[in-house]
Amino acid sequence: MNTRHLTLIIAAILLAFGIYVYNFPPELEDDIDKETKDFICSNYSTVPMSELKVAMVHKMARGYKQYQGTAIQEKFGMRDAESIWFDLETLKTFLYHLEWNTKRTDSAINSEDLGVRIYYASYPDKSTRQYYSDLDDLRSDYEGRHTVMMIPTLRKGTLDFDFNPLDYDTFSNGLGAILAYENAESSNPQNTGGLTGRLEIDPKLPIGAQNHGTLIPPGDEKQLGF
Repeated sequence: MNTRHLTLIIAAILLAFGIYVYNFPPELEDDIDKETKDFICSNYSTVPMSELKVAMVHKMARGYKQYQGTAIQEKFGMRDAESIWFDLETLKTFLYHLEWNTKRTDSAINSEDLGVRIYYASYPDKSTRQYYSDLDDLRSDYEGRHTVMMIPTLRKGTLDFDFNPLDYDTFSNGLGAILAYENAESSNPQNTGGLTGRLEIDPKLPIGAQNHGTLIPPGDEKQLGF
């Protein structure tokens, strides 16, 4: 076999191998199956970034300071937090686990049915803080200030119910009525109805949720744009 024929054969083999790899790319092995990987890893490069007019953001931020902020300061003698900050990796991690744990439990659920409800909240003061181990590292100047809680939601029909991606029971039953948590520690809890009508709810059990952002004030206001 002369050199010219050998070169042509090698070129044909490389071309065939390239075509095979293009049509059947190798899969990366990790602890996430391909179906789940395809579900949670999306490319939004063709979707334009959400935008808001600067003037509108400025007016709405000032509106909070003027109305809610002023009312809180007059009633409680405390300047409330006007913003809360989360680093990007914390938000990405929370959204990843929301979708991954949901899909791992029920692969039939679509991402379009998932969401996040943001609750307005306030950090407990010194008199009750001792009962919440999650807040052991809370800064003392955060007590009583405004914060937010991110809770996963799952759509049922036309409604988006709070649920726990780590608890399969909540996929169909939701988290139950709010009063059920308040009654759970009493000696005679009441059936408060709601989506579940369940009687046994343990308020000490953790759920998939996100908090622990950075508040301004009391943080440095030089970081704020509005």
